[in-house]
Amino acid sequence: ARRSVSDLTLKTDRRRLGLSLSGRKDQVEWFGMASMEWLTRGSLVLNGVERDNSERLLRIATGVSMPMAEGIAGIDYRQKYAVLNWTGLNGCSYRNFTTVTLSPHWDRHWDGVDASFGINLDIRSRAGHKFMMSPQITVGHTINDRFRLDAGMVGGLIDNNMRSLALISPYWSEEERIRDGYELMNLFVGVSYRKSNLVNMSFKAGYRHTIDELFQDRADSLIVTSMLRQHSSDVLYARLDADFQFSDRSQIKFDMTYNDYLGRFIGGYMRLKPAFDGNLYGRTILMPGLEMMLSYRLMAFHRVNGKAMPTVNDLAVTADYDLTEKLSFYATLRQLLGGNYYYYAGYRALKPSFMLGATYRF
Repeated sequence: ARRSVSDLTLKTDRRRLGLSLSGRKDQVEWFGMASMEWLTRGSLVLNGVERDNSERLLRIATGVSMPMAEGIAGIDYRQKYAVLNWTGLNGCSYRNFTTVTLSPHWDRHWDGVDASFGINLDIRSRAGHKFMMSPQITVGHTINDRFRLDAGMVGGLIDNNMRSLALISPYWSEEERIRDGYELMNLFVGVSYRKSNLVNMSFKAGYRHTIDELFQDRADSLIVTSMLRQHSSDVLYARLDADFQFSDRSQIKFDMTYNDYLGRFIGGYMRLKPAFDGNLYGRTILMPGLEMMLSYRLMAFHRVNGKAMPTVNDLAVTADYDLTEKLSFYATLRQLLGGNYYYYAGYRALKPSFMLGATYRF
């Protein structure tokens, strides 16, 4: 249903608490980790009614490994528990889901080759298919001190974190349960090049098949009303990464990804996922203590039934000045190109903004 938003003064409160431990006894290594996140959104006015929603995420991970059969054998355990509470038209309610993952693996290195063979066994509650399984196999060959080849067939849980899409536009998805997706298979090959710390480049191409991947579909020609949907997805992709260092004064990094979503678009809806997604980052030291940074993002979308989302251009510039060893000041300009659209939503993004700040190191 179409929703109107007025007097939007959204307030958010986000907290995170975590603990990690690791150790070794004789030839046995182990680790343990636990974290808890809270996110509350309040003062959200929908159709004249004030609403609230909140989330809690609990993550637990532990694992152990030891030498076995000329390699290293291990087993990892991961668990995620998610709860969404919201104030709807009929009062408060909640939805939750749990995922438990068991991942046995065996790793070995010989003659310039690194290999890892494993499997992910997943049990999910209130989140689609109850039992899932995916491979975790990678092989890498270091040709010389500059070139390396990699290939693999991997998969596993697609962690949507704190309903990250709802963070962008919380009003169109407050009562939608966004569960984690699952990647049944990601088959890839890649090559990388490294020259000391001056040049790092890599190229990767592959095919992936997922279920419950998160999409937002537009429901009218004006891209005003939208709906969250989780569908299966088959994607051919290619990604290029590069990092150039110019002594210690300057750096340029960029990455480019192209995605070709296969199959039909159900009901003629336009899946708001970028066909091309590129990022550029640069930094340089203009004078002792003064550093400038620039970031730029470009996203372009596939056409469906003759329509496509507008191209997204996002430019930001930051200056950072170290007054002393402990005190520094910074200034940031964001959304400089203005009038952009959000990644998933058809709503206008923030206008250009300016921020001043200071950092003190104790």
